[in-house]
Amino acid sequence: MWWQLLSAALWLALALSLALSAWGIAVRAWPALVLAAVLSGLFSFFAVFSIGPLTLLLTFVQTAAALAVGASASGWGWAVLVLLGAAAWVALVGQFLAHAWLG
Repeated sequence: MWWQLLSAALWLALALSLALSAWGIAVRAWPALVLAAVLSGLFSFFAVFSIGPLTLLLTFVQTAAALAVGASASGWGWAVLVLLGAAAWVALVGQFLAHAWLG
């Protein structure tokens, strides 16, 4: 019973993270993007043995978006920061996924 409540809370956190990301980018509010990254990071931590490594990419991209909004980055600044976030994810998670899925 308690694990069902935990599961529902974590999925709600992930959904709220996505909604906060959209709103934070629309109104350029970096604190909302930081909160979104924390919520998706929480989900990723608890789902580490299933889809957590994949949702961790969302956390990295949200963090990059928070940095871009906080620094008032231009279009190229956004692209560079989001690519750096994705590259950090590949560096951190890529070998784990390759080993787990490819053997």
